[in-house]
Amino acid sequence: MTGFSPQNQVERHATADDVVMHYRLFLAREPESAEVVAEKTWQTLPTLVAGAAGSDEFYETVILNIAHGDAPPHAFRSRGPEPGDLEWAARVLPLEPSARTQLTQVRTWRQFFDLLFRDAAFRQFVPTLNADPALVDSVLNSLSRDVIGAIELCIGAELKGWAANHMNLAESITLEILADGARRHCPVRSVSG
Repeated sequence: MTGFSPQNQVERHATADDVVMHYRLFLAREPESAEVVAEKTWQTLPTLVAGAAGSDEFYETVILNIAHGDAPPHAFRSRGPEPGDLEWAARVLPLEPSARTQLTQVRTWRQFFDLLFRDAAFRQFVPTLNADPALVDSVLNSLSRDVIGAIELCIGAELKGWAANHMNLAESITLEILADGARRHCPVRSVSG
């Protein structure tokens, strides 16, 4: 595993800060206890990262959520990684040099996971992604869409607002709105600007 990170941290054992950060970035939660943190500091960084990225919890709560078009659990905690989170990721995670550089531009969790899952060096640490090419396609397709919007007026039966794919503003999208049990499809025309 030579070249795990720019500082060649292959044999370095995880610190308590590394353990806490890997829980936050991969599992969107804090470690269970101080004992768990102490136990994991005996692991090398590659073992720590591979353990989180290959865990059932990461697969079920992050990968499958994204594959089904849902937000990763991280989005319920914050809009995106903090600058310190990204600095740690750039320093520690197994990433190609170009992905390491692009981390500084990440603002949302979708962008963070899109960058990780597209990176060949990182995907080596996620066996579930390597084993199922259809899952990879589903995850990457889902990550390429980030629909944003707002309702600007809602009076009686009148609903006005806007929506767009933040990742591709030229893409036309269709909203499905449920009102009083009735399903309506609302095409949204793309607007350049």
